[in-house]
Amino acid sequence: MNIHDNYDIIIEGGQSNAQGSGTGPVDAFEEFKPSSDILYLTPDCKVTVDDKGVHVEYPSDDLEIKIAEERVVDGNVYGDLALTFANDYIKNGMLKVDRKLLIVRGAVGGTSFFCKHWGMNGLLYPKMIEMVDYAMSLNPENKVVAF
Repeated sequence: MNIHDNYDIIIEGGQSNAQGSGTGPVDAFEEFKPSSDILYLTPDCKVTVDDKGVHVEYPSDDLEIKIAEERVVDGNVYGDLALTFANDYIKNGMLKVDRKLLIVRGAVGGTSFFCKHWGMNGLLYPKMIEMVDYAMSLNPENKVVAF
């Protein structure tokens, strides 16, 4: 994979359901098959939970581009709405031959609007915007196609 490829960008923002941790194991849907045409842009993110709530931190500014794949926990495969959308985007002929899909992984499970994780002055929204800006900066042909 080349960071200078032409990317159609999908922004995945929100909480656990967007991240793929709130819906349970995949059983009614076709399992996602990883492909070099569908990639994740992920941050270095650490989530901890204690008696005071959910805490999110970004220990570094590192971002990684890697082949997208469903999460597997204890042998259970968990779906990711962005991957389902990406498959449909390709099946419907929307991804041109010279392009790839880049999913900006801004969703973080366990977070909430109530606890002020999200919002203009929260921690997660500015990080998501930073990641989108980074993805857009990789190539002037990159474009956001879905949120």
